[in-house]
Order: sequence, then structure tokens, then C-alpha cells
Amino acid sequence: MLVGRYNTFGYASKFVFSSDGNTLYLADYSSGLVIIDISTPQVPSLIGSYITPSGAYGVIVSSDGNTAYIADGASGLIIVDITNPVTPSLIGSYDTFNSAYGVEL
Repeated sequence: MLVGRYNTFGYASKFVFSSDGNTLYLADYSSGLVIIDISTPQVPSLIGSYITPSGAYGVIVSSDGNTAYIADGASGLIIVDITNPVTPSLIGSYDTFNSAYGVEL
């Protein structure tokens, strides 16, 4: 049974939930990282986003919930501070020398 829906502007590929289950971190290809409040599943809402240079294929969040690691295709690994999910900001990046399609911690 469908409970709720949120349409993104990109191509949703991989996602991870916050430890409390109230936030969804989504690798949304051309839209980069999309952060969605799912605390009320019937009406999910956008919290914030970070547009990455290439295409976001994968995402994982650190155990403390402060950092997102994004596999960003030709741009490699993108590291984003999500301490304030309304305004995520770039911490750094790493050139993987080939395209990055997944990331794990």
C-alpha cells in the first residue's frame, strides 16, 4: 500500500535512512544529494539538497549523522557536511581516477 510520495527532479538511485528513521538521504543523479523529511510518511518534504558536479549514484551517511559520502560518477567521491541539513556544504572530494558508482563505510 502506498503511504506517501515525493517526486524528485533527478533519477533516484540509492538512499539511506537516518539512524532515527525520520530522514532520507537520496542520491538523485542530476540533482545530487537530496535530503527528505519522512517523519510523517504521508507528506514527505524536502529539507535540503546539494548539487554535485557529475551524477550522484550512491550515498552513505556517517554514524554520527554529520557527513554524507556521495559516489558522484566521473567526479569521484564527494564529501558533504550535513550537520545542518537545510544548507549542506562541501567538505572535500577525492578523484577516484575512474567513475564512482557506489560508496560504503
